[in-house]
This record gives sequence, structure tokens and C-alpha cells, in this order.
Amino acid sequence: MPDDHWGEAVKACVVLKKGKTADAGDIIAFCRKRIAAYKVPKSIDFLPELSRTGSGKIFKKALKERHSVRP
Repeated sequence: MPDDHWGEAVKACVVLKKGKTADAGDIIAFCRKRIAAYKVPKSIDFLPELSRTGSGKIFKKALKERHSVRP
């Protein structure tokens, strides 16, 4: 997603499994323990499902267009 300071920032789009719960803080803390700091998401969007292409792959372009709009 666009970022005023860095140009871009990492944002995660998450679909939780049925019956599972998590909040953005849980996911960010999990990532901080496992990946480099610059790869850790700055924000999390919880979605009911991810858009998919006709072949069943995640439609990344639609996610980028939906979530790259500046507030």
C-alpha cells in the first residue's frame, strides 16, 4: 500500500479459518518473531475471502487496486 514516508508499506490481507480468531496485533507479533522487520505488515485487513482468477489463483491485481487507495 502507498506510504507517505517510504513510498510503499506492507499490508496483509487475511482470511481466517472458520472458528478461528486473531487480531491484527497477534498477526503482526507473529511476523515480527519470524521475518525481517521491513517485511512485517504495518496493517492487516480481515476479509471474508480472497478474490480469485478463473483458474483459481489469488487475483493479486484486484487486491492491490482495492487496498492501495490512500485514505
